[in-house]
Amino acid sequence: MKLVSRLITWSLFCISMHTIAAPVAPVLTYSIDGTTITVSWNEVPGANQYKLSYAPVPYIGPQSIGTVDVGTQTSFSTDLWEGAAFYIAVQAGDDQGFSRYSNIESFTIIPSSPSSINLSGNWMFTETSSGTDCGSVPRKLINGIVEISQLNDTVTIKFPGGSVIGDILDNEELGMFGNISEDGGGTTQIVMDFFITPGNPNLSGFAGWTWVNGSTECSGSSNILLSK
Repeated sequence: MKLVSRLITWSLFCISMHTIAAPVAPVLTYSIDGTTITVSWNEVPGANQYKLSYAPVPYIGPQSIGTVDVGTQTSFSTDLWEGAAFYIAVQAGDDQGFSRYSNIESFTIIPSSPSSINLSGNWMFTETSSGTDCGSVPRKLINGIVEISQLNDTVTIKFPGGSVIGDILDNEELGMFGNISEDGGGTTQIVMDFFITPGNPNLSGFAGWTWVNGSTECSGSSNILLSK
């Protein structure tokens, strides 16, 4: 790591050797939120522009160094991809030229790990209507045993007339959607949202649905409980 940093420092020095190092070099820090990195640095007295430089990890030579002119900003954010890895440094500039490079930092966007929650199995599904826009519920509410299958973070609930599918988000929430054919005719388009509490064997949530049968249509919402 130290050898690579020295090589990058030397490359950056060679690139900037014809500039006059007028302002002092800033100090760079960064933070990562998911796949978004935010790079920040202190405001340098007398500087009227800043330039952010980056190079891939592993470093493959001075030709791989890129730059972003960020004007007078003292921070820069961008969305990257899982596994992205770069070296970063920043310079402060004024009308005379650019400073030496700041401290060189490296980072890697760590791939997200699959959910630690496993919902596969048979569950008791209980649906309670919380209101419709047509005065009555034309569809039969779902109450009974359903089968849940899970592959990584993707979850599928199978009903007699169809299925809903969705993803676990941050081990806290399960958002799902799908179409279910009703025994009495028509199809229900349903969107479900469950809240996951670690250690709680039950999943509670709500659903918004639209029942369609020919030219007849009705929408409503439901409270939902999944229990083992």
